[in-house]
Amino acid sequence: MALVHSMMGNLNHVGAFDIFMPWLLFLAIIYAIISKHEVFGKEVSVQGVISILLSFFMVNYALPPYFLTNLFGIMGMFVAGGVVLIVLLGMAGIKFGDLFGEGNKTVLAFAIAIIAVLIFIGVGGILPFRLSEEAMITFGFFIIMAVAVYMLGANGGE
Repeated sequence: MALVHSMMGNLNHVGAFDIFMPWLLFLAIIYAIISKHEVFGKEVSVQGVISILLSFFMVNYALPPYFLTNLFGIMGMFVAGGVVLIVLLGMAGIKFGDLFGEGNKTVLAFAIAIIAVLIFIGVGGILPFRLSEEAMITFGFFIIMAVAVYMLGANGGE
């Protein structure tokens, strides 16, 4: 375990998480978008060069320190929590898909989108200021209440 911590520390020291990893992430995303939609034709070399250049521009843009590390770390915690929730529901004999029914899949998607936006804002995205944990919890509580009220109203209160 100490070897992994040492390796991660060395990668952090040389700036791998500040420059190389975000560059590689943006390169993969931009290349996938450009090649899927054939924005610049079917020439792979042109797509590659443009993807490399655009990803360097993205990394050069001043991201807040550890923005992507925080974003993916918090997202990972929510994914792990979701998996635990699904396992616990399964142990109780409840299928996760049946929990919302066919008509309420949009409610689930909307709730996941709101949670994703709150995580993004919480780690320093979009807003020029950082929301406190108390504010994030309060927003999350109100969102859960709104979803519960919507679901009660969608089923006619039954």
